[in-house]
Amino acid sequence: MKKYQIIKNNEINLINLFRVFWYGKIKIILITIIFFLVGHVYVSRLPNSYLISLDITPSPRFEFTKVSYLLDSYKRYSVNNLEINELIFNRFKDELIDYHEFVKILAMSDVFKGKYEDLNKTNKEALLFKEASLLSLKNFEMDKPGFSLNLIWDDPIKGLRILDETVILVIKSLRENLLRELEENLKIKKKNEIKVDMERLRFLEEQATIAKELGINNNSLIEKTSLYIDRAAANIYYLRGAKAIDKEIEIIKNRDYQSYKFLEEEINSFKTQNINWVNYNINRAQIKLTKDTSIRVKLLFLGFFFGVFYVLTLNSDFYKNLNFFRRNN
Repeated sequence: MKKYQIIKNNEINLINLFRVFWYGKIKIILITIIFFLVGHVYVSRLPNSYLISLDITPSPRFEFTKVSYLLDSYKRYSVNNLEINELIFNRFKDELIDYHEFVKILAMSDVFKGKYEDLNKTNKEALLFKEASLLSLKNFEMDKPGFSLNLIWDDPIKGLRILDETVILVIKSLRENLLRELEENLKIKKKNEIKVDMERLRFLEEQATIAKELGINNNSLIEKTSLYIDRAAANIYYLRGAKAIDKEIEIIKNRDYQSYKFLEEEINSFKTQNINWVNYNINRAQIKLTKDTSIRVKLLFLGFFFGVFYVLTLNSDFYKNLNFFRRNN
C-alpha cells in the first residue's frame, strides 16, 4: 500500500488520513463483512426461542351471581372486602403459581416423555419443576386487574397449546377444589348442628324424666308466676313440664335439616353450571422471537473498527507519525 506523510507542522493532515481510509476501504469492507458473516452464522445456529404471552383478567361479577351465596358462606370468600370475581381470580392465580398443573402438562408432552423417560419418579419430578421456570407471571401496571402469563418455548405452536392446556387444567383444579371445600364445609356445619341437637336431646330427656317423677306435666311456673324460663336455666328446666319437653324432643328427633338438603342440591347444580372462571383468549396470545440477533450488529461495528485499525497499522509512516504527534502533545 502507498504510504503517506500526514503530519505537517505537528498537526494531523485530515486529508491524508481520509486518503488512508479511501485506499484501504476494500480491506475495511472485507473485514467488516467477515465479522458480520461470523455473527450471522453464530446466530443462525442458536436454537429458536419464542416468548408466548397470554393476558388473563378477572371475569365479571355476574358470572358468579347464582353461586355467590354458596361462596359467601365460606370464610375464605369474605375477607378484605374483595368482590367475588376478584376473590376467585386470586384463587386462580394461587393455583397457577404452584406450577403443579404446568408440570403435569409438561410431563405429558412428547418432548419431555422422550427426554425423561428413563428417570425414576423423584428425579423426573425434580427436573420437571426445574423446567417450570419457563413459565412466569407479570402483573399489569397501574393497578389494572390481571396479569400476563408468559411461556418461553422453542416451537410457538406447541408452546401455545401447552399454555392453553395449562390454563384449562388450572381452571379444572380450581373448580374441583372449590367444590370439595364447599361440600366439606357443608358437612362440617351439618355435623356440628347434629352434635348440638344430640346434646340438647340428652339434656331434654333428663329434664323430662325429672318432670315426670315430680308429676309436673304442664309448665307450672309460667301458669302460677308468669315467669319466663330461659333455655339456659338448666337447673330448673324440668319445671316447663313433661308435656312441653316431650314435644321439644319430638321436634328435634323429627328434624330433617331441610336447609342443608337445599344447599346440597345447589352445590350439585353448581357442578354442572358453565362458568367463565377467568377471561382470556388463547387466539389473542402474542408470540415474539426472543433469539438475540443483536450480535450480528455488534460484530458488524466491531469488524468495521477492526478494519479501520488494521488499515492504520499497515500504514507504518502514519502510525509512527501519529504516535510521535501524541507524545509531543
